[in-house]
Amino acid sequence: MGAESDPQRRQQSAASMVVRLFVALSVLASVATLTHDQSPAAAASVSQPIVGKLLIDSSTPADGDLSSNTRPASVALDPERIRTESGVTYPRQVARPEVFFTFDDGPDHLGVTDRILDLLKVYNAQATFFVVGRAADAFPDQIRRMVDEGHALGNHTYTHPRLTSLSDSEVRRQLVEANEALERLSGQKISCYRPPEAKVNDRVHAIAVELGIGNETWTAKWGGHWGLWDVDSWDWRQGQERTLGALDAVAEGDVVLMHSISPFSADIFEEWMEANQHRFDLNVLPGCMSKK
Repeated sequence: MGAESDPQRRQQSAASMVVRLFVALSVLASVATLTHDQSPAAAASVSQPIVGKLLIDSSTPADGDLSSNTRPASVALDPERIRTESGVTYPRQVARPEVFFTFDDGPDHLGVTDRILDLLKVYNAQATFFVVGRAADAFPDQIRRMVDEGHALGNHTYTHPRLTSLSDSEVRRQLVEANEALERLSGQKISCYRPPEAKVNDRVHAIAVELGIGNETWTAKWGGHWGLWDVDSWDWRQGQERTLGALDAVAEGDVVLMHSISPFSADIFEEWMEANQHRFDLNVLPGCMSKK
């Protein structure tokens, strides 16, 4: 009887040790899980949305067919570092609501266009310049700077006439000569236009479409201006209260009309950017310019 009890006791002891070991491992697993759930890093990885999408292929033209890369939430979003690493040609940062500022009538001899370019550079923003061909020929360095700093160009005719008052051949000549000047100076293909004073009709627009600059790749929401803009800043009237009031209404996705030949426009743009730089990302209009 005593001889048989020894193996029995050893068997019971071994079983007890297995139970204690299982309990201990269960407790350790519970503690590890609780610690992970309560750690700031774990909480951040759960609660933070993925918000960073940037172009990463420097060979991709800004033609509306945009590749993007979603970075994990655990990677700190440093836009400047990401752009440097990715070799982005036209950075498109969409962590914040995106708007499209456009500037007509430049370049100019007063330095206004250069001042606007300086502001865009300070705020790491991009814009689209609807350029007058004759002015581009007169100030080629400003055109090259626009391209070098990641902005897009659009056709604003060669001499800034009212296109609706011209014959078909004259409309075509204005648009063709402007295209030729901008493409020669920029080394890019121009693919959108804005008629001076928004003077456009079916006839004029059909000629623009025939020339490949009919704005097919983008359109503003407000159809009353043929998709040319959503927000008229009225900077051309040089009324501070009215212009700031118009700009205060800018919302996500809006195409904003401004000009780059008046010191007033540069002053207003600087004031607006100081107050709104953290609200929006300013980008080029998709498809307005691409590599030849």
